[in-house]
Amino acid sequence: MGRKVLLVDDDPIANMINNELFKVSGYKVVAYTSPKKALEFLNTITASSEFIPEIIMLDINMPEMDGWEFLEAYQKTSFALDSDCRLYILTSSIAPEDQDRATTCPSVSGFISKPLTMEWIEKL
Repeated sequence: MGRKVLLVDDDPIANMINNELFKVSGYKVVAYTSPKKALEFLNTITASSEFIPEIIMLDINMPEMDGWEFLEAYQKTSFALDSDCRLYILTSSIAPEDQDRATTCPSVSGFISKPLTMEWIEKL
């Protein structure tokens, strides 16, 4: 059974493309265009859940709730506190302050500039 990844990006086309890239590499994928719904999903996960993500790919620039707001709420979830899930920022932002902020956040394992590539997936 493949590794599991959760995509959180308000752009459905980006989710579709990233979903395909991960599937080609043997991952199982769940994608959300709503960060609030992604948080709801994470809050329902239990040890017996069928899909428990090992990796979360998070966009920063989203209208409903940006990635930083998501991270703040995520860090308070029991899932974040009890799992070894790695969270990566996957964004089109090239702002140095976003990269700096990501490196200071304990929940963030890395900062990846879009587009996601097979090379990055292999590194994961």
